[in-house]
Amino acid sequence: MLGTTTFSSGTAASPVGQLHRGFSRLKRVSGFLLDTNIVSELRKGQKAHMSVLSWVHEQRDEELFISVATFGEIRMGIERLRSRDLNQVARLANWTDSLATQYRSRMLDVTLEIFEKWGQLQDIRPLPVIDAILAATVLHHDLTLVTRNVEDFRGLGLTVFDPFREA
Repeated sequence: MLGTTTFSSGTAASPVGQLHRGFSRLKRVSGFLLDTNIVSELRKGQKAHMSVLSWVHEQRDEELFISVATFGEIRMGIERLRSRDLNQVARLANWTDSLATQYRSRMLDVTLEIFEKWGQLQDIRPLPVIDAILAATVLHHDLTLVTRNVEDFRGLGLTVFDPFREA
């Protein structure tokens, strides 16, 4: 896939095959985990970056996943607005409700196994908490991380894709 980068950590990946809720225990998750910056870009609708829109529209819905950590990061942003713009807070809260409904069966929880991988990644180099959770989720579920921040994930042993670079 054009624009896809695999970064090696030098350590063996843990076995894959763990599932997110809603899937049979026999079915392996594969596809793409959307970083918060991609989800936020898509919120712009037709005003979003054209290459991001094109890429998302080329994917099957069942291949696109969001971490519960992304919802926490979005909620944090909403709460920071609360003292300044209650109308925007209401709009964003409605949007996140809609997003949660849209991704209900494709929302990945953070499990004990993911937190174990999170701790291992922190030994490679210190990472922001959410970035490390997303990286651990990607490794655990054998996904590709879709993000604008490719360099933030260098050396962690995961595959990342930047749809902004497809223009």
